[in-house]
Amino acid sequence: MLLLLGTGVLILCALFLFWLFYHNHYWVRNNHDISEQKLGQAHDPKEMESAIGYLGILFHFEDESWIAIRYVDTHSLNIQSSAIALDSQGRWYESDEHFCGRFNSCKLKYDDILRWFADPNGTMDSKKGLKTDYLQNLEPICEVDHSPNLEVAVERLLKLGFKKRISGTEPKMKGPWPIKIETKRAVLERLSH
Repeated sequence: MLLLLGTGVLILCALFLFWLFYHNHYWVRNNHDISEQKLGQAHDPKEMESAIGYLGILFHFEDESWIAIRYVDTHSLNIQSSAIALDSQGRWYESDEHFCGRFNSCKLKYDDILRWFADPNGTMDSKKGLKTDYLQNLEPICEVDHSPNLEVAVERLLKLGFKKRISGTEPKMKGPWPIKIETKRAVLERLSH
């Protein structure tokens, strides 16, 4: 009887581990495919902004190129993450690194800088100090955002744990960003003078 019970417990444990591995693999692959579809179907800037979702980010560079990243994760049972990036040349990248809210943090840090510079009570020295502190303490994600061009940005993206993705999806949107955007690098430079 005890041997039968022990065998049953071992079988249940093995089935649970198999399910956990299968679920993890399926969840990441499924979300990679969904993210690629959403980014690939975006026709214009508004749709691309929507496609990246709340946890994603859109990087703009001085050469009018861009990278859009859609990121999703789950913290239930075990942490799973899926990030798909599309650049302005139509190249795809993927990662299952757990970035959590770090893409959003990059956006929020920049917004903090803009608020400080807009403060009429702040001195120029304090504002320059804030900018210097911000630039010296950039997370690797923010370093991608402050790249001078697409090639440097892709190098930095790959250092974050992204790899090139083979895709059959031809994105609807590629080429220069259709709306003139002042890059974060340019804004910070302008504000510090």
